[in-house]
Amino acid sequence: MLAKSLISVLIGAGISVVAFVPVLIHQFRRFGAPSFGRMVLIFTNFVYVSALIAYTIFPVPPLSDEYCAAHPRRFILDPTEYFRDMAHQLAGEPITQVLTSPPMLQMVLNIALFVPLGFFAVRLLRMRPWAAMLFSLGTSLGIELTQYTGNWFLSNCQYRVADINDLITNTLGGVLGVLATTFAPHFSQAPETMEKQADEPRAVTKGRRFLALLIDVWWVILIDIAAMGVTAAIVMVILYHNPQNKAAAEHALTTYGTSLLVAFNLVYVIIAMTGRLGVSPGMGTAHLAWTTSRGVPAGRRHSLVIGVAFMCSQLANTRFSILATIGTTVLVVEAISVLFTARGLIGKIMRLNLVDARTIEERP
Repeated sequence: MLAKSLISVLIGAGISVVAFVPVLIHQFRRFGAPSFGRMVLIFTNFVYVSALIAYTIFPVPPLSDEYCAAHPRRFILDPTEYFRDMAHQLAGEPITQVLTSPPMLQMVLNIALFVPLGFFAVRLLRMRPWAAMLFSLGTSLGIELTQYTGNWFLSNCQYRVADINDLITNTLGGVLGVLATTFAPHFSQAPETMEKQADEPRAVTKGRRFLALLIDVWWVILIDIAAMGVTAAIVMVILYHNPQNKAAAEHALTTYGTSLLVAFNLVYVIIAMTGRLGVSPGMGTAHLAWTTSRGVPAGRRHSLVIGVAFMCSQLANTRFSILATIGTTVLVVEAISVLFTARGLIGKIMRLNLVDARTIEERP
């Protein structure tokens, strides 16, 4: 059980890391700013879902013919069978022994396992209490059918007991989770309230600028992956037509790889500079903008400097590698400077102000 818990936490944490920027972008788009409490709910939900899968489906034993012959498909529909078996096994045992017995602990675990489901259904999915209870019932039924069918017939036979008592105890746990929402503290405002405040300007902070930078890095990583994917496709086509032509494939990898990488990232810079405020997609998502001391938008100036440094950093595998070193150094220094001032070093040098984009009126 400890191993399952550890694996579930690791998987859930891994999903949270991968999903952090997409969730962050969604929060900025929907609420105007990220909600720490709501993000905590989302990420703990990732851990919970991975734990739910781990406890109900894994581990899968070796499903040999002998094992399957000894475990015929069965769905226990008698809700009293579990208690009769437990009474028979624990007859004459002290009450402390009964309360700490594996069957009793299994029942408590079945209830506890679904308490978070009812809680998340109301607080995160915004379900009504009765809908959250039905959702808990439906989820439990889905799990029991998955166990009964051997993961929907993907396994050779059934290897987990499908029991109506699990359905009852799981649903009870979901109901308790729903009831817990009535007295548990709220980690954030209601989504409806946050949506109404989405267009209100917020304070410009170092943390917000850093999140914008993180979003830009995420987009660049996706762009680089796309460029590498196209390059790999070109190499595969070359090798498909002539498997022995490795020299041409290596030449294509070097030639097209760098060219596509530069081209794809150049598109990103152009998109940033041609936007209404001339800021990067990350800055735009975080509702940040650059202005002069007179309040005139100056995002294109800043994007041009960052864009040139960024494009230079893409030339590492060319004869212009010295430019790559300079560009990379500028970007790293700028990223570090954001930890000390929201404007960053380049913004300070250019004497630009960093403001909330919602304070800049749309021009006709």
